[in-house]
Amino acid sequence: MAIDFTFEFPSQLRYSTVFLLFILTAFVVWFLGFLFVWPREMVTKALGNVGVAIKRIRRTVQEMERKTFHLAGLLLPINYHLLLTFVRGFTQYHGIIIITLLTWLWFVVDLSRVYIPVVNRNFPLQKIARPNELHSLSGVSFFMIGNWLAIVFFPPRIAICALLFMILGDMSAALFGISFGNIKIGKKSLEGTTAMFVVCFFIGFNVFYDIHMREYPVFLGALVAAVVELYEPFGINDNLTIPFFSCLALQFGFHRISTCVRQYGWREFLDYSIVETLVQET
Repeated sequence: MAIDFTFEFPSQLRYSTVFLLFILTAFVVWFLGFLFVWPREMVTKALGNVGVAIKRIRRTVQEMERKTFHLAGLLLPINYHLLLTFVRGFTQYHGIIIITLLTWLWFVVDLSRVYIPVVNRNFPLQKIARPNELHSLSGVSFFMIGNWLAIVFFPPRIAICALLFMILGDMSAALFGISFGNIKIGKKSLEGTTAMFVVCFFIGFNVFYDIHMREYPVFLGALVAAVVELYEPFGINDNLTIPFFSCLALQFGFHRISTCVRQYGWREFLDYSIVETLVQET
């Protein structure tokens, strides 16, 4: 069966598309600026000016270096949205095929890094890996599984929003927690968790800008994302659990506002067709 893809520029850009293009532009500016333009002395001084304690600045800069590479993950959900928006004939089905191929490809690469010494020694991203990732599957593998689960099992806009929760929300939790965290909750901090909730709520509020009463499911999704990042349920890497549980929360929340009637069976809360119709961008 022939696949006919054609580029088509919509007569009017949706708000969510403009918002995601803004995020993409900000990512490019940050990535190029942090890695190639801004001297570390300038970054260190800027952190001091915003109130980061001197003893925390070095660790904050190190975490910024790690998270800058992690931001490249934005290319997956944003490009997924752009393909759905600008390519006639591209559907969720094609997105599933692409993410499945990318996930398997990365697993081959990551397993090679773990089990083949010469690959492990010369792997380009080894220097920013956490100590527990040097000889085991990296967080990127769990990130790819999280992407796969979101794109395969949930409507595109919910999947995209949950993936942004994971990438930008987790980044904000780490940076604020390291920089300003004083109230400890286990290994994490209240400040970091609060920052993640605020960032996730802001993202969801804009991604679903055209949906009336969106603040309720977005609040639930942002809260679940922040709690999952805080407690890491089942001991599973949060690169997988944040998008999955966020998708479930958003699915549940949008189902509730789409029907406005009392539901009893748990299967009704996961009715894909009802939520898909509500969050479908037109």
